[in-house]
Amino acid sequence: MEKERRGALIAACVFVAAAAAFTAIAWGVSTGGWTAAFDESAAAWFRGHRTATGVEAMEFVSNAHSPGMIGVWSAAFAAALALRGEKAWLVTLALAVGGGMLLNEALKLTFHRARPIADGATHALASYGFPSGHTADSAVFYGTLAAFTIAHLRHPAPRAAAAAGAIAAVALVAASRLYLDVHYLSDVAAAACSSTMWLVLCLSRKTSPREAGRGSGA
Repeated sequence: MEKERRGALIAACVFVAAAAAFTAIAWGVSTGGWTAAFDESAAAWFRGHRTATGVEAMEFVSNAHSPGMIGVWSAAFAAALALRGEKAWLVTLALAVGGGMLLNEALKLTFHRARPIADGATHALASYGFPSGHTADSAVFYGTLAAFTIAHLRHPAPRAAAAAGAIAAVALVAASRLYLDVHYLSDVAAAACSSTMWLVLCLSRKTSPREAGRGSGA
């Protein structure tokens, strides 16, 4: 019981922190405030370090984490869960990834933020940029994958490795979008925050008393 309470407290703290960060970023973007300087500085740094080889590598990373590809990875993960009889985790995966994608699209339509415009941009996209869809979708997918892995591991070291791996994967996807000059720093940061909030809600449902006895997953 004490472990469950501690987990619930940590989840609540993570949710509040992500919500506060998203609110601050969204306010800065909406008012043209404090985020502008960070966005321009980050964009200038990536433009100054762009190379042909780097672009090719980052295009590969970005393409591998498009909404369509995240759907493919999620389907493969779902198939593995189905084979294991992990019904509760199947529902959690569907809610996390499917709901996360819908949430991100709703936020894009709410803020109507244009993407960066620069001579060195490698892509010309007409869709809205805030928050980053690639980053948001990757966050809910890798977050769910990490949570499932952690739930089935006993020792702290491999659990920490699973969490670190998920964070690193999302950070790489976010960096690829900045490197390709199709998003601002605030776009990818906001995406990470909004998806973290949604993921916490989905995982809280998974670990609720009603769900605890469903499926074979811990």
